[in-house]
Amino acid sequence: MRKKLGIVSILFTTNNVICSLTTLNGLVLAWTSSGSKKVTGSKKLTLAGMCSAVRSIMEYALKTQFTDISLRLKGVSKYKKLIMKSLISFGLQFSSISDITSIPHNGCRLKRTKRI
Repeated sequence: MRKKLGIVSILFTTNNVICSLTTLNGLVLAWTSSGSKKVTGSKKLTLAGMCSAVRSIMEYALKTQFTDISLRLKGVSKYKKLIMKSLISFGLQFSSISDITSIPHNGCRLKRTKRI
């Protein structure tokens, strides 16, 4: 049996959670967000709102018979570890789990102050 590989990317923004399932070539097969699951307002950032979006992506991955999944997390959320544990409970094999959140080191240089 041939292995079917895929990438699950989860982006945690300040107001929403966006999940996408792609092939290794970058072709998007499915995407969801907590807003597309009819969760509105600040409820999108709760654990239940995030899990509803993640659950539908993982069910699609099971339905399309993916064997190995590479997980990419981006953004800041206090529920990140809980989401990872719920993903592992689906029974799919994860080949890699990576956090690609960009961290600013010092930012842009400020404008000089004008001397009068």
